[in-house]
Amino acid sequence: MGIAVEVCVGSAGEIEAAHRLGADSVEVCTWLSAGGVTPSWGLVSSALGHPGLRTRVLVRPGPGGFHYSKREKQVILADLDNFVGSGVHGVVVGALLEDGSVDHAFIKEVMDRCKGVEVTFHRAIDQSKDLRMAFDICIDLGVQRVLTSGGRSLALDGRDQLAWMVDRAAGQAIVAAAGGISPNTVMELVQHTGVPEVHFAAQRQLAGDSALASLASKAAPLGALEADEDKIAAMISALRSLAKP
Repeated sequence: MGIAVEVCVGSAGEIEAAHRLGADSVEVCTWLSAGGVTPSWGLVSSALGHPGLRTRVLVRPGPGGFHYSKREKQVILADLDNFVGSGVHGVVVGALLEDGSVDHAFIKEVMDRCKGVEVTFHRAIDQSKDLRMAFDICIDLGVQRVLTSGGRSLALDGRDQLAWMVDRAAGQAIVAAAGGISPNTVMELVQHTGVPEVHFAAQRQLAGDSALASLASKAAPLGALEADEDKIAAMISALRSLAKP
């Protein structure tokens, strides 16, 4: 299959499903409903236990924006030190300055810490003040991969920017499309943009037991989640059809 498929996963069950159904890689994180935050080492280890499945790890200290304090940056760097050299294929990070531009100095420090490991600049780029300038900075810093929706909530809406980024990268970095991609839209997106990778989450909610005590005192608890295997299979099937002559 010509287009690489990455599933964003937040549980061991999702990792197993992605591997069994033929995904090329997983991005391991937790709290996907908040955009994802750094996962536990145990969850990362679960992904590393699947031979042939590339494992990328999101390193993000908490929900919210991407302008980090000194203490938050220290947390990011400490997590990177734990993951680099552990067998993961890559790490997924991003940081912006208060004015919305790429935090050049911090990303350079990240790159220096991550020798030998692929670095992805994540969708913080979609909240930057100037997407194209931010992308050029990533290229100049040697970032190997950029995860982006082209500056829009949905990748399909950002398809023109994604096409520009693929052309601009000229093989210097991988542009991985993300943002509301579904089996119904993935073919149009890939054909329009030429992106070599697509990234998506595939979860569905299970019914909870309302008779049990809530573990959240101020908000309705979310039910348990499981892998949406139908979505993963449909995405891979759609992309395989594109690869046929």
